[in-house]
Amino acid sequence: MQNSVFSFLRLAVCFLGAAALLFPQGTNLGTIRGTVTDITGAVVPSARV
Repeated sequence: MQNSVFSFLRLAVCFLGAAALLFPQGTNLGTIRGTVTDITGAVVPSARV
């Protein structure tokens, strides 16, 4: 009986650890910053990426 309880606890810890690692992948937050330039190196104002 005691062995099965420890097995269940180990399994639960593994699932919680996996969920903690996968959670950040579900967020849709991010920023891309930079400067858009043309072939001559001039800045392209109001460029949309």
